[in-house]
Amino acid sequence: MITVADPAHTGLVRGLFYYGPLAVWLAISLLLATSLGGYNNMVSVIYMVLAFLSPETSPPDVNHLYGLTHVFRRGAYVLEYSVFALLLVRAVQQGEPNLKRLSSLAVAGFGLLFALADNGVRAFTPGRHGGWDDVILSLANIALFTGLIHLFFAAKSWERNHFVGKTDCGHGAVQ
Repeated sequence: MITVADPAHTGLVRGLFYYGPLAVWLAISLLLATSLGGYNNMVSVIYMVLAFLSPETSPPDVNHLYGLTHVFRRGAYVLEYSVFALLLVRAVQQGEPNLKRLSSLAVAGFGLLFALADNGVRAFTPGRHGGWDDVILSLANIALFTGLIHLFFAAKSWERNHFVGKTDCGHGAVQ
């Protein structure tokens, strides 16, 4: 039995633990920027989900499906960048309780690069298009979630400073 961990092995495991989910998320996001994430595929998925959830109803009009697809895609865009921002902050922080300045800069910088890469993939995929409106929406999402991350860490810092060693309504000590 080995009790001392190999530093190189520990660093690799730590890197995979923090950066692995981010790499997987980026790969999935860029894959969906290809024709797999196109309107026709999305309409088919929404149609199958609606048919599964409510098989006794008549199929919706194609125009309604395209409108619903647009709403779902914008919601998915917000979700895509929120998960990206959270995974990136998690990777840069690596378990640190206080927000590092590098985390905010990384989210802003890599968020811009990711938005440009995402739209670049779309521009070279037949049937897809990238536009500045998508880049602006991406940057707005990055700014929103950078602000929310700052608020979260500020609340956690306040919580640590004000409740250290005190009990939480008789349910034990707050860590």
